[in-house]
Amino acid sequence: MTPAEKTTEEIIRDLKQGREPKENFRLLYDRYSIPILGFFRKRGVNDAEELKDDVFVAVYNNLEGLREETKFEYWLFAIARNKYKNWLKSEKSRGTFEGSTAGEIEDLDEWDPPAPVRMNPEYALLEREKVSRVLEVLHSLPDQKRLVAILAWVEERSPKEIAAILPITINHLGEAELIEYHSNRLPEPERRRVEAHLAVCATCLKELVEMSDFLQSAFENKNVPSDTPAHASQFEALWDQVAPLPPSSSGAPDPKPVGSWKRPRMLFALAASLFIGFAVTGIWALVLRQENRRLVQGPAGEGPQIAWEEKNRTLQAEKNSLQQREDLLKSENRRLQEQIQSMEQQQETLLAELRQPDINIPIKNIYPSGDAQRSRGSNDINRVRIPPSSTAFVLILTDYETGYPDYTLEILDQSGRAISTVGGLKPDDNGDLTVKLERALLHQPQYRLRLSGRKSGRSTRLADYFIKIE
Repeated sequence: MTPAEKTTEEIIRDLKQGREPKENFRLLYDRYSIPILGFFRKRGVNDAEELKDDVFVAVYNNLEGLREETKFEYWLFAIARNKYKNWLKSEKSRGTFEGSTAGEIEDLDEWDPPAPVRMNPEYALLEREKVSRVLEVLHSLPDQKRLVAILAWVEERSPKEIAAILPITINHLGEAELIEYHSNRLPEPERRRVEAHLAVCATCLKELVEMSDFLQSAFENKNVPSDTPAHASQFEALWDQVAPLPPSSSGAPDPKPVGSWKRPRMLFALAASLFIGFAVTGIWALVLRQENRRLVQGPAGEGPQIAWEEKNRTLQAEKNSLQQREDLLKSENRRLQEQIQSMEQQQETLLAELRQPDINIPIKNIYPSGDAQRSRGSNDINRVRIPPSSTAFVLILTDYETGYPDYTLEILDQSGRAISTVGGLKPDDNGDLTVKLERALLHQPQYRLRLSGRKSGRSTRLADYFIKIE
């Protein structure tokens, strides 16, 4: 078996056991340096090369702490993300950070179309359908979660503002939970709980998307050739950082095993931390005991009465504050209930309009780019003629690679910006994939439909379909 055929798990096990450390570390560097560099450059890091080397130094020095070799890529993503956060803090402290970086993920649902589109009746119908779906989700939630969803979705309140209004604590998902969810290892109840949280928490959803993008980039770049002289010289400079020991008497370099230098230093740090912890705990207990004695005794000649009166005044003030908070919550609850009733009335009106059946929906077979069986010459663009009276149309995707449990279709405009993603596509009895699109969603004449297949937790790009709306 050639070195390039070794799995990542085999490389890590050999590194932990000290077998050919430089060659195995080079394999890791060849496979993951491009995704890590892209991760930093996408976020506008001007020191991307330096941060990339810092990530690999951290990988080499901490590899013994990785218990499951199969989770290496998740672990690598966590290291890169922490390096980016530290860099961002340092940039802000120096005053060189100017707003969001180029890597911030856009929320496509918040895109506001131009005024002529908003006045279009078809766009209004699409907006009413969105409201209807939101109301259906709201009705299925418990009361407290429904209030949280309304504050987050309808009123666009931040998590801190929601926590100030409602007597709850909004906790984000942990990194381990996101990893288990992304790798499809959660049982069904836990998976539903995580998905319900992702529906109302933009922060956790963004972190999941960043993790998925990084892993997809790592998968796509594993086999990219990286044997250029510049790449080799960069690795040699990096190896000098992680294995700086001088050559042995035989003349060959004697690199240290992964993480071997850390054990004595870690034991010393642990012992020092325990000693400091015990000392601080003892001092804090002594201070609390003296403060308690002072409060009980009170000032000289006045006894403990003054301390108790002060305590009573503090408790009364807290009681008044809690009463005001309770009145505010009741008022906010009444307002939200009225808003829910109003939205329910709007829902009934919208549902009555949406119950009208769609008739004469145009259906069009489309072929992928480069398909030789196209009926209209050699042009790769599928022309789709939509009558002005039609609000939707159906596309039948042909000549795609079969064998995947489900497929995902991503719709890109002429600038390459994703405007919609349709997941969970499955072939019908004839082996075709069909998708219904709303005419109001497509405002430009040409689009690219990118089809991907998903198998064993991996997404593979299969074909591109180009369409022109006429």
